Amino acid sequence: MVVHPAPGHPTGTFVNALLYHCHSLPPQGLRPGIVHRLDKETSGVLLAAKTVEAHKKLIEAFSRREIEKDYQAVVVGNPGEKVVNQPIGRHPLKRKEMTILDKGRHATTIIETLKFSKGFSLVKAKPITGRTHQIRVHLKSINTPVIGDILYGPVKLSQKLKVKRHLLHAYHLTFPHPSSGRKISVEAPFPEDFKSFIKNID
Repeated sequence: MVVHPAPGHPTGTFVNALLYHCHSLPPQGLRPGIVHRLDKETSGVLLAAKTVEAHKKLIEAFSRREIEKDYQAVVVGNPGEKVVNQPIGRHPLKRKEMTILDKGRHATTIIETLKFSKGFSLVKAKPITGRTHQIRVHLKSINTPVIGDILYGPVKLSQKLKVKRHLLHAYHLTFPHPSSGRKISVEAPFPEDFKSFIKNID
């Protein structure tokens, strides 16, 4: 599901559904209630607020980096364990893409290989910052792109493997409750296409 309305997707988005159920949210603006977004093909946990006050507090917690996100991805090769510190900015020629740029915004991702077999790895990726396409760009920058990623990954290999989306999943999210401050942790189960692929990584 697309997160918010965009050219080609004016309706049927997560924001449309949120506004339908949460009448206290203002209908104006691009992303009412959305605390952070996921790329269209990324599965997993998405955090949204049901009221304006909750949204304000969660955005503040996000800016203080009190919200922690953990992703898993299937990639080509084996990145091992490393911290990628590379600035990210809009690609000067390919406007739909982000890339590593000296004048880009600071970006940090912690990468850890969980399994490796047959030339592929299941990795854990923890973004410390929140740049557009950050995990996908950083994994490409260390020559271990995400399988199924048509922007940054191995397109022909993905077609051969019949992977229909990039295999990136937001599986864990921790955040302070906007009213009580209590720490909340949630996990999203892996979708079937993700599970079927990682079965082959032993």
